[in-house]
Amino acid sequence: MPQLPPVLWAERPDVVLVTFQVQDASDVDIKLLEKSIDFKCKSDGKEYATTLELKGELIPEESTQAVKPRQIEMKLKKKDEEGGYWDGLTSKKQSHVKVDWTRWVDEDEANGAGDLGDFGAGGMPGMGGMGGMGGMESLMGGMGGMNLGGGGDPEQIQQMLANMGGEGMGADAGPAEGDDEDDEDMPTLEAKQ
Repeated sequence: MPQLPPVLWAERPDVVLVTFQVQDASDVDIKLLEKSIDFKCKSDGKEYATTLELKGELIPEESTQAVKPRQIEMKLKKKDEEGGYWDGLTSKKQSHVKVDWTRWVDEDEANGAGDLGDFGAGGMPGMGGMGGMGGMESLMGGMGGMNLGGGGDPEQIQQMLANMGGEGMGADAGPAEGDDEDDEDMPTLEAKQ
């Protein structure tokens, strides 16, 4: 009896991304219809199979797939791009289907998040970055500045640090006079030969 393959999915306004997590898959057989995916393959002497009844409709002719060493990726073209995001991948809950949070983009943030690298296409596997993560700019963009009490003015920040017992931030900030008195007991370092 075939095993259920682990399935990850994410979506964008125009496509659904599906990943079957089966390493070194052989005899891959995928039947893609408008409302379903029938998937079968073999790996490491085991058979894997599942049928996914989809929540929305696809355009099979405009969809792509790629068998890679660690997984099988599919980029499925949605029939109704204006219909918004689906409420889930399948019409009924399936325990082996989970959200791919590394590729997920929220519906209200989907504009400008179209770069999918080589997902669902042939090419060198594993050469892309962490898909869906974006740069630090996007992560930090909405966080705003830190309130350091001085409003970001260097002189006010230096005054705040001085009030806390610090010497401030400057090139002349070094050990205060008399701080090196306990250094006298330190032995000198000798190079080994």
